[in-house]
Amino acid sequence: FQDHLKDYNQSEVSDGAILKGIQDKLREALEKKEQLNQSSGTSHLIKVRNILSDLENIFKQTKSQKFTEFIKLLEETSNKLFKQINIEAFTGFITFKLDNIGRETKIKVELKEGDGQLFHKPNQSLETSMHISILLAISEMSYTTRDERYPLIFDAPTSSFGESKTTEFLNLIKETKNLSLIHI
Repeated sequence: FQDHLKDYNQSEVSDGAILKGIQDKLREALEKKEQLNQSSGTSHLIKVRNILSDLENIFKQTKSQKFTEFIKLLEETSNKLFKQINIEAFTGFITFKLDNIGRETKIKVELKEGDGQLFHKPNQSLETSMHISILLAISEMSYTTRDERYPLIFDAPTSSFGESKTTEFLNLIKETKNLSLIHI
């Protein structure tokens, strides 16, 4: 395990260096393009292009900010529900790690211990309650923002839960106003 972790960390550093090099080259190319655009064209066209460029940047920043706010709210709501399901048990929390790769953003869900360290090898019960918490958070947020409800269908969600965790899960489902189908 330690060897795999070491290899993973080394490849992550190497990939980060490669990505930084590519981003530097892209920035240089954009600067050269900007210089060419400035030197060739009338002042009116340059002003129009600058205005359009500013608008593009505003739209990109707004989109990024709204997405980040949504992920933060999803994380907070998921953790609230996660704590309800795991009451008097696990004291960790769920985090969403955003990785921007070009124009694409990937989200990695991580389960962390109370001290912030990544939880290695969580049991099936914790993983299940983490994923259920995220699904319930999405459901809750869809109702809050759009006043829409969707049916929730669970196939043996409590098979890895103990009695108290099963009770907390069922109480949480009871509180939701969604139609819930649970196959136990």
